[in-house]
Amino acid sequence: VKLLLGDFNSKIRNQLTHLRSTGGHNLHENSNKNGQRLVDFANSRDLIVSSICYPHKRIHKRIWASPDGRTHNQIDHVQNRVQSWASSILNIRLYRGANCDSDHYLI
Repeated sequence: VKLLLGDFNSKIRNQLTHLRSTGGHNLHENSNKNGQRLVDFANSRDLIVSSICYPHKRIHKRIWASPDGRTHNQIDHVQNRVQSWASSILNIRLYRGANCDSDHYLI
């Protein structure tokens, strides 16, 4: 299984046109330009943004937090081929307890 992981700074909203490539378990109400680019890239390469395909509590979707703790975003994502997703990946979520010396949580 090949995975593409990155800090894409992509906010992806829930919408029917994104369901094929995202699964619809997103944190955001609105997409930003990077989010649309990531979805377009996934669609053009037969990829799925598997980091938002699993239902989790909101606290487990908040990958980045602002220094004041008031703003949270789901902007780091994992992508992989659609055909390998269902059989090879069981779950993707963040882990808040890992100390990785960053303002992002470990996926």
